[in-house]
Amino acid sequence: MGDGLSRTGNCSSEVLKNFSQRTAGLKLQILRVNGLAVVDVVLAGILVGIGTYRPHYQHRPIIRSLYQGATTLFLPILSYVISDSASAYSAFGKPQMYSFQSSAGIEIQYKIICYTHWLRSLGIILAVLVLIVAINTCAIVAADEREGRLNTGLPVILLVRAIWTSYLGVPVILPMRAVFQCLISLMFALVYAKITLRCCTLQVARSSVALGRSPRLIAGYMKHLRDGIQLGIRAADHFPPPLILMGEDRLEVERQPYGFIFKTMGDQQDGMTTTATSNNGLVTIDRVWRLDNTLLTSEPWLKDVCLGFSLFKLLRCRFAGYTAAEAGFPEAYSFCLHVLLKDRDHERALAIITEELSFLHAYYYSSTAVLYSNRWMPMLNISASLLTIGCCLLLAGLVMARVILQPQVICHIWCGLHSSDLNKDFNKSFGHIVFEMVPVLILLVVVVLGEARHVASYICSNWTKVALICHLVVDNHGALQQSPTLQKWIRRVLQCRCTRLMKHWDDRMDQCSVLALHSRTDPVALGMRLLRLPDKKNKVKVPKAVTKAIVNTLRSNNGLLTHPSACLHPSLGVGDEGKSISGLILMWHIATSILGVRHQHHRPLSEDMVITTHLSRYCAYLVAYVPELLPDDDEWCTSLYKAVKKDSERALAGGGLAAVATEPEYDKLVLLLQERAEHEVLRDGLKLGRELAELPEGEEAAWKWLARFWAGMILYIAPSDNLAGHAAAIARGGELITLVWALLVHAGIAARPSATGTV
Repeated sequence: MGDGLSRTGNCSSEVLKNFSQRTAGLKLQILRVNGLAVVDVVLAGILVGIGTYRPHYQHRPIIRSLYQGATTLFLPILSYVISDSASAYSAFGKPQMYSFQSSAGIEIQYKIICYTHWLRSLGIILAVLVLIVAINTCAIVAADEREGRLNTGLPVILLVRAIWTSYLGVPVILPMRAVFQCLISLMFALVYAKITLRCCTLQVARSSVALGRSPRLIAGYMKHLRDGIQLGIRAADHFPPPLILMGEDRLEVERQPYGFIFKTMGDQQDGMTTTATSNNGLVTIDRVWRLDNTLLTSEPWLKDVCLGFSLFKLLRCRFAGYTAAEAGFPEAYSFCLHVLLKDRDHERALAIITEELSFLHAYYYSSTAVLYSNRWMPMLNISASLLTIGCCLLLAGLVMARVILQPQVICHIWCGLHSSDLNKDFNKSFGHIVFEMVPVLILLVVVVLGEARHVASYICSNWTKVALICHLVVDNHGALQQSPTLQKWIRRVLQCRCTRLMKHWDDRMDQCSVLALHSRTDPVALGMRLLRLPDKKNKVKVPKAVTKAIVNTLRSNNGLLTHPSACLHPSLGVGDEGKSISGLILMWHIATSILGVRHQHHRPLSEDMVITTHLSRYCAYLVAYVPELLPDDDEWCTSLYKAVKKDSERALAGGGLAAVATEPEYDKLVLLLQERAEHEVLRDGLKLGRELAELPEGEEAAWKWLARFWAGMILYIAPSDNLAGHAAAIARGGELITLVWALLVHAGIAARPSATGTV
């Protein structure tokens, strides 16, 4: 320091006091920016979380509103954070000179230079990472125009968000070091590359008869196949009909009044309907069944996956508005009835339907199918994912190394008596970079895991397995069969199931009870009731006994449906005359619940008790939460459930039934309902419950009758034309009734019988 300044001591304390006064507003702005940054991170978390699982919950209005709100606010708040941080520190971006009178009367001058670029840089990195996650999780569906709302393209908001983020990022990236400039610029390039790839694949898929226009081709092809069957060209019963699997886009098609049709069709060979161009790439499911391959012999489930894929194409025709006959379901009826339903292994039949619905979920609620529109697209997307993983890992290392110990703002201060002899005296820093750094690192991890899952999904996907099997069929004696190395890698891919990673169908069923004997009162349960969401603690895995009972009931009726009351004991006063399906379900559910009170703590439960209790509570759940899947009007159905539920709660209030377990408590339950119940459904259910408990054959017979009744009920209510309701059920992971609906459609059952008839 100069000689004059030495007489007053070091200038640090004087400068610090003046510096604090000048930067008070700056600190307030930093606090505001930090607060907004936290809000922006929360919004980014909402976008990432709901964006990843949105298809499962898009039917919930509150979730949809939350996602739309976060999408609307994310960019404006991010823009404000970046612009406000820039304006807050603009006065300190270049050296600033200040002077003031010290307490000793000496004029002191000092210079300040502040550095703040990391706050803005991490904000841009955050935005780019959210963009990558949004692109990977958005559903791009190349559906036919007849499929209506299920046809969704690339959200324009993603492109707008990418352009605006680039606009914000250019002035932030320019002052960075070269390595950060290259990395962030490369990540922006990857964002645009991903969007471009999806746009190109979407356009290709929409015009493809294998994807976007598949329903029109399948309808025309099945019309040709149906005409062939009428002429006596039939498949053997132990082989599936020649349903299209893959390769239809390799053949020329022409328009017909009922859809598309291949230009060359109509050979008749060995009692089979085939195409004259079958060696040109078209693969049908019967050719897979006849393929002499040791891998398919040792892994028979691969054939079931292929059958599920071909049935998925038929089911798409239903969602495109074609009737069951137009979609070709009668052609699959014989095979489903005489092979699948006659097979003693009921799990195989339902596993094929599950695979079919999983393909449907992947097609309508993800980008899986679109990315398979061209054989090179999966490789390009895998390359983009691997490059993104590399960039994220390198960026995480650089951020950890250079940013973790830095504050948000650091100021270098020089002071002295004259501007020509300033000496650096001290540094002053404030703010914590943790507000931006930790969320960015978390998002980096999320992006890396998401991209790794994206790559793994290509390898483990059933779409890949079907494509490889079709290549084996077409190239039965070619390079694939003659190369041991290719055979080894194909075998590994085909054997890789990755059940947890690729599971789209939730093999669980919700449970609900009208009689609130053990209702939960914790805050989570109360919140679920307030939002009219089913309690997840009441969701259980579908017991094998339940699916076995459903398939066996359909099989024992020779593929026909009967009204469930037809299987009941003749001495029971059914009392179902004039009652709706919802009323019958609630009445028999109440009767089943009353009978179950006696056996509440009896272990182990018999198979009939397991079937009865699970299906009874599941049907009650359908009435309460998804009435659109039932035959009755959904609003009326909901009002009926609320009325019966309210009456049961009033009747049992204060009855001391929280621990009903013994027969005297059963008598107390019956007495309470007999004295207090007012609703007709509740009183009829009480009457039936008492009759079931007093059957001359005993309660074991009652459980046996009820098991048959509830298996028949779920079959009876499953036929439906409410495609939108089943589409919503598939989106949220599946419903047992949707599984049964698809099984019945393929078994030739598209409508339910009357109360006394069959169909």
